[in-house]
Amino acid sequence: MKRIAVIVLGCVCLGALSGVAGDTQKVNPYSVALSQVIPAELPAKAAELVKKAKASDRSVTTVNVVQAALEANPVSACAVVSSISKAFPKMAPIAAGTAAELQPKQAVAIAKAAAKAAPSNAAQIVVAVSRAVPGSARAVAMAVCDTVPGSNRAVLTALAAAFPELNASISEALAKSVGESPSVGSILDQAVAVASAPTGPRGPTITGPFVGSSGTPSNVNGQSPGTSTPVPPGGITYAKP
Repeated sequence: MKRIAVIVLGCVCLGALSGVAGDTQKVNPYSVALSQVIPAELPAKAAELVKKAKASDRSVTTVNVVQAALEANPVSACAVVSSISKAFPKMAPIAAGTAAELQPKQAVAIAKAAAKAAPSNAAQIVVAVSRAVPGSARAVAMAVCDTVPGSNRAVLTALAAAFPELNASISEALAKSVGESPSVGSILDQAVAVASAPTGPRGPTITGPFVGSSGTPSNVNGQSPGTSTPVPPGGITYAKP
């Protein structure tokens, strides 16, 4: 059976999202209000609350609203993110990243919902969700590219910029695919393989491609507990199937 390398970009947090999350209040100001909303009306109410926020507070509000909405109804993650993303495309990466971190098993579906609602921000959505749920990075990238045709190059370029350890390999692959729609899965597999290769005689030995942890978030060291071994450069791991 063909084994596929999965990117696990651990311990790196979404810059905008982490900064925003750090500023959120300990007591979510929207928890009570959204807990009283029926599930069917939750997505619309969430978007309404984001709309009412001042432009300067909209990022913080988006984080708080998504957190409160998912606390009230976890299965509404995709619908809530879609509603907010459609109303405010610039908030799509923050909404998707926040929701994915809270509901990692829904990461791919959340990314697709956000990208469908805000296709112009597809690449940023992939980066946000990949940082929130590292083990789903490859699946998220491929799903979003399928949802937004023609976004392959933009998604790969964004990932290369966001994760320096993959930059050289992705950039080289993109340069060779001029005029074509680059294969997201193949290029990411190659980039991970190059980034994980030993850099010196004492480096770790890689005996073959491994299958990464499927959708399982890594811990703060970029390693899925009990299933994988960190391979330099930091933040990339592999795990046996």
